[in-house]
Amino acid sequence: MLVSNSPATWLKDFLNQRSLSEPNGNPLFSYQMTHDEYRQLFELVRDFHPKTNVSWSKHKDWSACFVIYCSEWYRRDCCAQKWEWFPLWQRFNFELTASQRADIIPLGLEGFWKRPIRRYESDTRNFLGSIFIEGGLPFKLISSTGNKFSEAIRKLLKLYYQVDLYAVSITELVKSQLGHLPVVFSEPESVELIGSVVKNLMTCAGLVDSDVGEESPSMQLDQKSPGWRDSFPIPLDDETGKGLLDNWLLGATNASKVIKDFKDKLSCEHFFDKSTGRFYTQISLPRKLTFRNCSEALESTYTQLGLLEGTNRIAELGGVVAQIDDGNVLVPPRKKSIKVPRRLLSSSLFTDLSQSGVVIGKVEVNESSISFNEAPLGFLEDEGELKLVGQGSFSTKYAEILVLAPLAYEIEILSGYQEYAGKQAIDGVEFNWFRVNGDSRFYHGDNRFRIRTNSTSTSSGSLYIEGAEILLKTLPSKVYKGVPSVRDTEGTLASQLGLSLLLNNKPVESLAVHELYGKHYLSVKNKESDTLLRRTVAIVPDDLDIEAVAVKDHAQIKVTSSRNLLMTVYAQACRVENEKLENGRLFEIYPEAEPPSSVTLEVQANLMEDPIIVTLPFPASGMFAFDSEGKPLKTELTVEQLLGAEVNLYSAKSYPEDVSIELALKPNNRTSPRYQSKVKVKDRTLSVSLYSFKEKIIELMSLSNNLDAEVEICLSGLSDRKVFSIRRYISSLNFDSVGGGIALAQSELAHGDLKPPMAMLIAEPERPPLELPEKEIGGISLGWFNTTEKMEKTGPWMIVPSSETPYLFRPTFYKGVEPSYEQSVTIKSLQTAVKQFNPRSEVNSIEKFLTEMEGDFTHPSWDYCRKLWEHFSYLPLSTFEVWKALVKNPHCLTVALFRFEMNEEFIRALDREFSILWELIPISVWQQSILVVKKASLNLGLPTSMVEERIEVLLDKFYDVVLNVPEPLIKRLKGIEVNCNDYLAERIVELIQDPERESEQFQLFRDIGMKRLTGEAQLTEQEMFKVIDIAMKQPLLRNHKDSDWPSFQFPLLSEGFSHRIRCDLPHHASVINYPLIAAAIAAGYIETNPNKLSAKMKFEIKQVKMFAPDWFSGVYAFGIGYYSDYKEEVVA
Repeated sequence: MLVSNSPATWLKDFLNQRSLSEPNGNPLFSYQMTHDEYRQLFELVRDFHPKTNVSWSKHKDWSACFVIYCSEWYRRDCCAQKWEWFPLWQRFNFELTASQRADIIPLGLEGFWKRPIRRYESDTRNFLGSIFIEGGLPFKLISSTGNKFSEAIRKLLKLYYQVDLYAVSITELVKSQLGHLPVVFSEPESVELIGSVVKNLMTCAGLVDSDVGEESPSMQLDQKSPGWRDSFPIPLDDETGKGLLDNWLLGATNASKVIKDFKDKLSCEHFFDKSTGRFYTQISLPRKLTFRNCSEALESTYTQLGLLEGTNRIAELGGVVAQIDDGNVLVPPRKKSIKVPRRLLSSSLFTDLSQSGVVIGKVEVNESSISFNEAPLGFLEDEGELKLVGQGSFSTKYAEILVLAPLAYEIEILSGYQEYAGKQAIDGVEFNWFRVNGDSRFYHGDNRFRIRTNSTSTSSGSLYIEGAEILLKTLPSKVYKGVPSVRDTEGTLASQLGLSLLLNNKPVESLAVHELYGKHYLSVKNKESDTLLRRTVAIVPDDLDIEAVAVKDHAQIKVTSSRNLLMTVYAQACRVENEKLENGRLFEIYPEAEPPSSVTLEVQANLMEDPIIVTLPFPASGMFAFDSEGKPLKTELTVEQLLGAEVNLYSAKSYPEDVSIELALKPNNRTSPRYQSKVKVKDRTLSVSLYSFKEKIIELMSLSNNLDAEVEICLSGLSDRKVFSIRRYISSLNFDSVGGGIALAQSELAHGDLKPPMAMLIAEPERPPLELPEKEIGGISLGWFNTTEKMEKTGPWMIVPSSETPYLFRPTFYKGVEPSYEQSVTIKSLQTAVKQFNPRSEVNSIEKFLTEMEGDFTHPSWDYCRKLWEHFSYLPLSTFEVWKALVKNPHCLTVALFRFEMNEEFIRALDREFSILWELIPISVWQQSILVVKKASLNLGLPTSMVEERIEVLLDKFYDVVLNVPEPLIKRLKGIEVNCNDYLAERIVELIQDPERESEQFQLFRDIGMKRLTGEAQLTEQEMFKVIDIAMKQPLLRNHKDSDWPSFQFPLLSEGFSHRIRCDLPHHASVINYPLIAAAIAAGYIETNPNKLSAKMKFEIKQVKMFAPDWFSGVYAFGIGYYSDYKEEVVA
């Protein structure tokens, strides 16, 4: 126990108790003050408060005692619902004036404790917030009866997967849970602190074993990470505090398990929006997706991932680098999740792998179809969101759920209760809502569904249908050849589980063969006749075959089967003739003009059932383009109008024909940046999805400084050529220089599509944008919009479309009040730098200020960047000068990535829109930024082990998001030594185990390998490059012997660089040597400034890198280790 008779003595004793000679700069709560210290400190602060003017020499110690007492009081004893000084003055029985506080608080907080003074957004100092946030969280409020803080923490932990998987910011997540808490928790500093608590809990969870029954989580952490308690802003000398923290740690451990499960499998969750009557599906992608038996279709290892609903493309997931494994293709998705609106609820979702717009592999997302209007649907109501928790018969752990059932369904309560909760209209059909608790049954005819809440297990989704599915667009969406089977998640047949399989409520085994075919309700029932699964399916004979070919001026569809089937073919604006065959029917389809997009086949497999509809691409020789509705594709489109657009290719030749696909930035001339690829077309329809090129189109557009840039897509071959011009925006803004109004050019817009333009204050992105008022005369809209009076009094502004219609028009700068551009203005924040930005000035105020932020992880202006991203990430990053300046400063850029917690959408946007060459950022820059992050985290009181683990997790996130980042680079950033000899030894092992290599050259190589593996010596430089030549370059040349090699030159990068890998053909040089040059720059062997590279050159370098991703990654990895050992030989 401290016994001190002055502030100076108390401070000295307080620090000595913690083995400190002076403050360590950490938050004040991290000192974990004891109750006795707190009690004695109160007396000293009260008795020694200044009676004269405050001075550094006389009052520094008392000021230090005052601020730490106030912060500790906030943590231990504050019960106020909002931040205010009054309770403290009551406690002390004295009051400090505003001017005294302005002297005392900086003296104590900055001068003694080495802690920063926080500022309001207006840049004025926030003294009360600075002190209170140092204390942590108000424990009495947290632990008081009826307070919902702990519940909010548990909820945040439960929802933390959204931060890790869905790229939701921790700030957004915290704010979403503060609605029922006292106002004090909504202060920006409190939101930040609560977010740090949740992150720390999740970090600690990785060290806790929840299966250890005897030891509490806190006891385990005491052994594994001493000092961990310092990072938690509640008093832990209180048993309530210890219990509370243990409870949270258990919640964090469970949350981390959920995240791990999500990362290991492809899964989905469904949501329903009551207001719109729309369903949405959130798909979680695993670390790696496996596409089976499709490696032979790959032209290169650079591929595209997309998402299909049935056969319809609904989203793009970006480019990926594939790995080949025994005929299978393994790809690491760069997105962890995506949320998509649903249209065809009965259709399954598929992740698809494509190259040059052609699908080469698909993986089904389990449980992605919804039994809408076929069975009751159960939803959990959570914060205004409805999550689907069961379909048909199911059990759920939740106590109360909402059930959506067709109007014809009746309900029987076996136990618990039910309450009618209103009607819901969906696509013109009405349904009933019921609030249900306990055990209940829903009836409709012979179908009976049982729903149990409060269950110890969850049974929804435990059964799935397995069979030979027709992989074409069909109605119903599931058509099987032969009767499908039903299995559980372990692969056990339903019949082995004692379940019955029925078609239209008749046992399958009781049906005659002809009754099996046609459209049915397939259902599975248990012994109590509860329906566990009910789906609309169609069944056709297992030998049904559909063949579509082009013959001269028409198409032929041949359908064969051993069973007699009634068949009809329809095609728009076509004459159809048919001929009966011995085992089927042949249809001849003659277009009246241009061939339609598709042909519809109706199959009547059972006279008692509705026909089955199969839609397939119309087989027509040549090249034909269609939009999502099957209409001829326009030649001028926006990027989003490419969704569903396809070009059908068909060759009538006896050999495959090449069709070239070129994407070029307009104006398309010889020097324009472009992407080029080819597809081989045979005598079957090949569909090329134009939307699959979205990422490349945006990347090309971003090479221009003009937001109205356009990209040309050109397909050539099959004696035809089709050209499409793609722009980003539907419309544009027109300004009336006389009347001052703003209008949208309405070329393609119906009046109902018009959304008012919004005006956002560029320096204050946190402010909601202003909706521009529409001009009217006599209540009649003129289609013009006015600026507001406020817009003329401040500025600068950006007129932007709303987030609901991001592609309506190009964001446009609006000056507002004339900026002062005063040279004498002292810029203390990024907001001020934005206001002072003058494009005509030689000094870029934003770039200049960013240099002040690059070494300060806690700089308040990082919040400006976060808010700009959070509120306006739907706009191109090049809309704002801040992002343009950020990517030019590698120090600031790398710190920003950590500040944004490696947000995958942020990184993808930077990568796509600014052509960042991540491989050229010097390792030393990364290491300096990591030190900045580490220092800031340690200052928060976090244990070193926890900080280092968090940095490693963030580096892994970066590795997952950025395309083709070599793993050895990440290892080096983590502090793991990368030895080039060890790396090459792995390549040697691969080769010396290959029995087919018997040449004299290889024998020499084998000798080199054995010398290295036996530890006789390190490889010489000559031997290293020989390994690269034989083990890595020769496979590269073999795999790409028929490819078109990019052959750009990089004199700005390679000047003075003498090392080269031998090239026999000059046009191979850029691909072969770029990874070595890049590694030398990253390792500091060459000093150069990548900012000198033009956008076009960066684009060309990216093409070189992606030509052979494995080669680049392998040689770059070697070079990192090699040149890091020789970086003292820096080339100026």
